[in-house]
Amino acid sequence: MPDTSAPVTTDAPATAAAPPPVADDAILTSVDAPAVVGMGSAATRRNVHTTSFEDETIKNYDFDLYKGRMNVIDRIGILVPNEITYGRVHFVDKVGYFICHSEWKLVGGQDVCAKIAPCCERLEAPDKRFACLIIQYNTNPQGALVQPFSYSLKLWRFSGAKYVELREANKEFPLADHDMKLHCTEEQYQRITMQACKDKVVNQDAFKKRYGAEVAEWVKAASNKLAGQVAKSFTPQELLEKLGMAQAPAVVQQAGAIEDIKDLLAD
Repeated sequence: MPDTSAPVTTDAPATAAAPPPVADDAILTSVDAPAVVGMGSAATRRNVHTTSFEDETIKNYDFDLYKGRMNVIDRIGILVPNEITYGRVHFVDKVGYFICHSEWKLVGGQDVCAKIAPCCERLEAPDKRFACLIIQYNTNPQGALVQPFSYSLKLWRFSGAKYVELREANKEFPLADHDMKLHCTEEQYQRITMQACKDKVVNQDAFKKRYGAEVAEWVKAASNKLAGQVAKSFTPQELLEKLGMAQAPAVVQQAGAIEDIKDLLAD
């Protein structure tokens, strides 16, 4: 999908009026517990919990996905910036993104198709699509941290073009040490501009002391599922069906005269 994001810049004053800034340490120490997506009620026994129909933390999917909201600035941190998952994918309308079935290898710095599959015969060459684990902080629409402090743990999928932007930002503002402010200017195609923050909340001692173990536990569990989150994965037969290339079983026909068949049977 097209990605027309603007270049990364450093923190700049927000165009809309923002409330007076509150020190990060003050925000982190002002509450007892975060509103963490994925945390359930206290267990009565192992893996059995009590809840109500007002519980918004129970999901029927593995991840909350990050989606930028029009003209809202979000502050996020990439949790494991040295381990970003990606795959070669195709996009088909009403099917969505799915993993390419062709075999690829790198030759002289270029992707070369070593064995072509029906998807590449029928469609354009695949694009790269990336997925990583992020923490999204509770902020106002201008991207400033607010009280009470809270956060959500999410999956962010993005294009190869966005990866290049992040790679360039990482050279000047290492993503292991800096959060990013993401400003969505178009929701459907997730056109997002980025700013590097001066620091990273998860690296602060107050955050690590209070929430570090919970975040680390989630990252460990979620990392094992990342490979299946880049795009849909189809079997060869499912792929043919999605491409409209599936064929009905062939009907064996005998064109010879009946007399010829009798001769064959006689043998």
